[in-house]
Amino acid sequence: MSAGLDMLGENNWLSRHASAEGVNFINVLEDFLKLYKDVMKREEYLRLPLSLFSNSNLGVLEVVVKTLKENYALDYCKIAKFLGRDDRTIWTSYKNAVRKYSSEFKLDESGMFVPGVIFSNRSLSPLETLTIYARDVLNMSFHELSITLNRAYSTLWISYKHGKLKLEKNERTS
Repeated sequence: MSAGLDMLGENNWLSRHASAEGVNFINVLEDFLKLYKDVMKREEYLRLPLSLFSNSNLGVLEVVVKTLKENYALDYCKIAKFLGRDDRTIWTSYKNAVRKYSSEFKLDESGMFVPGVIFSNRSLSPLETLTIYARDVLNMSFHELSITLNRAYSTLWISYKHGKLKLEKNERTS
């Protein structure tokens, strides 16, 4: 085996230098993971699995806030700033979400994702935002969306239509 392909053996450059310098691989890995988690908390990386919104007992904003608070470890102030909402709204949404669903969400990395930043558009309701994104960007049908979100087809259709009308109205006035 060539020296370039020996990644785990004693010919590994990192192994030779780390052991020569007395570096602990576990510490290096822990530092890397901490840095990675910090980077992933940046606004441009905050993404929510579409499957999270399938809990029909929770509103869309409640799911977003609960996920950002518990899974991304953001405080109320940062969530409020990120979503362009009042701190009290975020606090209330989180408390209501925890009352309705106390377990922490498990983030499914295998499905479709929604960027958290789309929920900062205050001209649309969170459900309108979600349905427009799923239809126009993810190219999901209303049938697929109603199954994925565990919501009535008609509710999603109406949310989509209302959201589109609001966007058209905003474009005409600006």
